[in-house]
Formats: sequence, structure tokens, C-alpha cells
Amino acid sequence: MEEAETLKAIAETSISRETEKINQQFHVLLAKVNKENPRAGDVEAFSNLLNNNKCRQLWKRIMGMGSLAEHNALDNFF
Repeated sequence: MEEAETLKAIAETSISRETEKINQQFHVLLAKVNKENPRAGDVEAFSNLLNNNKCRQLWKRIMGMGSLAEHNALDNFF
């Protein structure tokens, strides 16, 4: 039983590292493409990251213009 728990812990650590790596890539690439005239290579890399990780729903982290306006309005109102 201990061996199974050890293997499970190793798998969880590996998944956690992969998740952290993807999160870092996401934030770096988002900063690169979230500007006027981003480089085509950066846009392609960001698109690939989103497409290759659909199950993680990374796109939900990007605040749309409507959400951004709503967020700013509420922050300024209260």
C-alpha cells in the first residue's frame, strides 16, 4: 500500500509542476500579446498554449472588455 501512495504522490507532484509551468507560460505570453501589434510568433505561441490545454480552460482567465469595464465601474462606484 505504501508503494501505491508513493506513486500517487509522485504523479501529483508531476502534475503540479506541469500546471505551474503552463501557468507561467500563460502569464508570460499574455503579457506579450496583450498590446498593440504583438509579434506573430507570440500570438501563435499563445494560441497554441490555449488550444493544447483546452481542458484547463485557460481562456477563462482573460477578462473580456465587458467584464473589465464592469469591474472598473464597480471599483470606482464603491
